[in-house]
Amino acid sequence: MNDSSRCDEPRQTDDPCQSSERGQATAEYALLTGVVALVIALVAAWAAGTGKVGRLLDVVFDGLIRAAG
Repeated sequence: MNDSSRCDEPRQTDDPCQSSERGQATAEYALLTGVVALVIALVAAWAAGTGKVGRLLDVVFDGLIRAAG
């Protein structure tokens, strides 16, 4: 087996397109991560403002206390 064909080692390439595609994928991943974080922040802000999270936790903990008692 040739050592240069190992799958776990990055291959050196002179192809500028492969490097550009990797950079684009990284940028797309970063953008997607930012959008997901923004959506989570908006949902958390909405939920905190409505008091629904507190009521949900009250119901859950009351049920746990009743089940344990």
